[in-house]
Order: sequence, then structure tokens, then C-alpha cells
Amino acid sequence: MAGPPRPDPRPCSVPSREDLLASLRTRREALARIVAGDPLRIGPACRRRLAERQPGLDPGRVLARALARAAHGAPGFRRGQALAAWIGERVDEAIDDLLEERAAGAAAEQGRGGLISSEEERP
Repeated sequence: MAGPPRPDPRPCSVPSREDLLASLRTRREALARIVAGDPLRIGPACRRRLAERQPGLDPGRVLARALARAAHGAPGFRRGQALAAWIGERVDEAIDDLLEERAAGAAAEQGRGGLISSEEERP
């Protein structure tokens, strides 16, 4: 009788965040891999940057935009780049995008004189 199976003595290899990012070839693959479980830890980077720059922005929207920005830029990431700086740039781009959207919305509202058009009233 053989007994219980022995555990594999080789250590489990988990790719580093840099290796994961450098392995992504397409934006679609990148989005699928970086959203599930946030292996690049973009969420914490968003929270830190929001606290520094724009605490009034919706953290969920910033995270969603930062993940999209990271997926878009992932195929161009190369080993040796400073990962924290690369992620920080994507988060800053996401914050800038949302600030631009907010400013454009405010300008449009001001241009209408604060009035709601008949198109906006329809369900």
C-alpha cells in the first residue's frame, strides 16, 4: 500500500506583478487578467492618489478608468520599467480623464444656463 500522496517539493511559482504585466500581449487579454483580483494592486494606488489629488472623485469610477488605462497600455510595458511609476501614471491619467469629463459637463451645463432640455426630460 502506497500511502497518501506526497506534496510537490518544488516551490509554487507565482509571477511577479512586473512579469504578469510584461506577459500581456493584447488589450483584451490585459483587461481580463488585471481586473480579476487586481493582481497589479491598482486599487490601492488609486486610493493613495485620490487622497493626494482629488478626494472628491468617485473611487470606483477612478479604479474602473485606471484599469482600462492599464489594459490599454499593458502591451507596451517592458520589463525593467519602474512598475510603481507606470501604475501611478495610469492612475493619474484616469483622474485627469474624470476631471476633464467633470469640467466639460460643468461647461455644458453653464452653456445651457442650467436649464434642462426637453430631450433630457424624456425617460
